Amino acid sequence: MCDHCSCRQHRAIAELSTEHEQILEVAWALSERHRETGVSDGPLQEQLGQMLAVHVEAEEVALYPLLVETGGLQPEHSDALEQEHTDLASALISGKFDRRMYFELASHIEEEELELFPLAMFGFDDEDWAVLEATPRFLAPDTPLVH
Repeated sequence: MCDHCSCRQHRAIAELSTEHEQILEVAWALSERHRETGVSDGPLQEQLGQMLAVHVEAEEVALYPLLVETGGLQPEHSDALEQEHTDLASALISGKFDRRMYFELASHIEEEELELFPLAMFGFDDEDWAVLEATPRFLAPDTPLVH
């Protein structure tokens, strides 16, 4: 993950970035299990599903709409990113989360880290940051991805 723009100085972005690292770790283990056995691992599949549900909600309810509102993200691009979330969830639910899906997830995360987070860093004012950090996902510090 990058840190060239200092966007992680904002708690919400720091948390999303940390979650990205955790998600990729579990996703890799799941894709490796699929590669070795041809089937998804139930506990890893469930863990990744829970992690993604919490994480994706923060992005779709808070980050993406603020980026669209500030002009940093086109609505069509936001829709495409949300469709990628849906596609990943479908692959996970169907037990088809393999290496290809891992790399699709990694690419999606890379776009958020290298493009969207810097857009927030340079496009959000204090009010936008306050709105982002006031969303339910960020109100409780240290909310774990898996309950």
